[in-house]
Amino acid sequence: MSGTKANKKTSRVLIIRPSALGDVSRTVPLLASLRHAMPGAHIDWLVHEAFADVIRHHPALDGLVLFPRSRFARIYRNPRVMWEALAWIRDLRRRKYDLVIDAQGLFRSGLFAQMTAAPIRIGFGNAREFAWLGYNQRYHVDKQLHTVD
Repeated sequence: MSGTKANKKTSRVLIIRPSALGDVSRTVPLLASLRHAMPGAHIDWLVHEAFADVIRHHPALDGLVLFPRSRFARIYRNPRVMWEALAWIRDLRRRKYDLVIDAQGLFRSGLFAQMTAAPIRIGFGNAREFAWLGYNQRYHVDKQLHTVD
């Protein structure tokens, strides 16, 4: 967290790593590091509902924001789903995160980061699919570096 504006006053944190199963599992060290750096913070994780049980009971995690991807995939075919998606976005904003970290680095996850309206939104400066547009703090990571590192 060095080099960011995040500090011990950061009270609400969101990790965005919605999918896939292996990626979610490999992001657990980020959760543990955040808890170590910010022991008093409330840390949530935005995750696809199918992978929630992988991290649900981790002792460093306070809560989950479930992403119902398969339900939202029907947004163009069912107007009710559009209203559900808008309610989901409103709920995401109401949580008032101070810090959001997008560990996925794809368009959808960058968009989720932007939707939170958090004052600090961190992600990869060299993220794919224009995800970096959702961040106000961008860090370039060597593409040869392993995901866990």
